Amino acid sequence: MKFVTSISHLADPNAAIQEVAAQLPKTKPSCLICYYTEDYESTRLQAEVTRLFPETPLIACSTCTGVASEKGLHFGQVVGVMAIYDSKSVFGTAIARVQQNENVSLVTKNAIETALIEIERIGELPSFILCHPTPGIEEGVVRAIDDYFHSPVPIVGGSASDHQVDERWSIFNESISTESGIVMMLVYSDTKCTHSFSAGYTETQYSGEVTKASGRDLQEIDGKPAQEVYRQWIASHANVDVPVHFEFDLVTQYSLGRKVGQVFNHSYFKLSHPIRVSDNKGAIRLFTNVEEGDVVTLMDGNRQEMIERPARVLRDASLGKPQEFKPLGALLVICAGPMLFLKDDIYELQEHIVQAIGDTPFLSPFTFGEQGRFIGGEIAHANLMVTSAVFHH
Repeated sequence: MKFVTSISHLADPNAAIQEVAAQLPKTKPSCLICYYTEDYESTRLQAEVTRLFPETPLIACSTCTGVASEKGLHFGQVVGVMAIYDSKSVFGTAIARVQQNENVSLVTKNAIETALIEIERIGELPSFILCHPTPGIEEGVVRAIDDYFHSPVPIVGGSASDHQVDERWSIFNESISTESGIVMMLVYSDTKCTHSFSAGYTETQYSGEVTKASGRDLQEIDGKPAQEVYRQWIASHANVDVPVHFEFDLVTQYSLGRKVGQVFNHSYFKLSHPIRVSDNKGAIRLFTNVEEGDVVTLMDGNRQEMIERPARVLRDASLGKPQEFKPLGALLVICAGPMLFLKDDIYELQEHIVQAIGDTPFLSPFTFGEQGRFIGGEIAHANLMVTSAVFHH
């Protein structure tokens, strides 16, 4: 199994894909994984990729402001591609457009079924699924994956993103492009692959029950306006004044967590990132759904922890045997929130990754939500997370 990454900053979509292709080996790749900024028209990217790489499984997703790779951080208008070469592994893609009020579960299951039929793998569990939904449907997608396979198939996922949460995101595969839907790559790997889904935030003493919520609007905590409670929690914990209209740095550092499970007396949480004050008076708009009866806890994100966490996630793939661990390639989905919060410190984050896995090829988008499976087997859509797949000997 061989991995090669290639990057282009050329503005013209055709020229960008041609430059990407020129950096790859002449042999046909087994699959292509592509991340690109909103500056490109996705249909034009898709047309040129499929022209240059006909009948090649392809998954593509827009990313917030740039991508990271073993070669560096690539911000501005950019396309990043990872090509995988492996005749013994099988890759199949599934894509579906999802319209408003459409049954997300049914659409997702039908897409999976179509992909499995095409690669002749009906009844076989994938090694893992690379998953990129557009924002708003993620919970339905991950539930549908579990319902379809009835087994804890690993998931590495990230929600399509843009620069300013203006819904300028998109996804595509070798067949179609869409601004609303789900694209997946089902991977049947002949090589070992280790997966991780990690938060890295610390719980505080402040928690309460969601007493009123609607979708992604958190309206009340313990019978009080959620915005009021959240601001008071941050003020009490950090001894800072919190403005009514949220500051990005504050809401990224202090997220809301819901306990998922516990390992060796340590709880682990799925996180929700507040976006803004909601149109509903006193409510908070989140990047995840929340339900009445959920218990939410104020979580504290340490800056240095954000910098070092992705590299630690990759090191953990060695399963305690670093001398025997030989990484071949990695996919690392990183939340756009910490990336924007860290500003220039994001370069240190990339350096830590390279220190952890050397010159091993990797590619990372910056997403508006992450999907994965926790150590206890629970599947989730959450925010401010790192999810990864590391191929290794």
